[in-house]
Amino acid sequence: MNIGALTPSTSSSNPVPSTSSKSSSTKNTKNIWDTDEVLPSSSTKIVVDDSVSDGRKRPEYDISYKQKVGAEDVFLGMSGTTPSSIHCDTIVVKVKLPGANLNDIDVDVHEDGEFLLLSSEYRLRTYMPVKVKHKEGQAQWDKQKQTLTVSLPIIPGDIW
Repeated sequence: MNIGALTPSTSSSNPVPSTSSKSSSTKNTKNIWDTDEVLPSSSTKIVVDDSVSDGRKRPEYDISYKQKVGAEDVFLGMSGTTPSSIHCDTIVVKVKLPGANLNDIDVDVHEDGEFLLLSSEYRLRTYMPVKVKHKEGQAQWDKQKQTLTVSLPIIPGDIW
């Protein structure tokens, strides 16, 4: 069976050579492909579960969309802007960090959309659902609510 086939070829004129070095008696019949038939992809990124290797807590967070609208959008619908996320211009990440100090918090947003927040007590690693201008973000600390709000402009029309 080759990688693109879902069923074995029944044609005897064009047999598909087996790429497996295992004998047919030791193969698991429930598998569609053998592990040596699946080629590794260089673009595949391995995701590591951070909570296993790090003792810091994962804070509660929320990712939401924001868009600028005026009266002509709300009441008349003249600009063609809809309430859907496709017309939003900013993504907002709110992270609750009870007991944290502003001086202790480090936030980094990478070009690939990775959002990394580190402090002595908390660690958050997540990815943005859309492409963002990672160098143009703004952060605001609310001391009363112990919440960090990070606003990142969305790259228009660019989705992952």
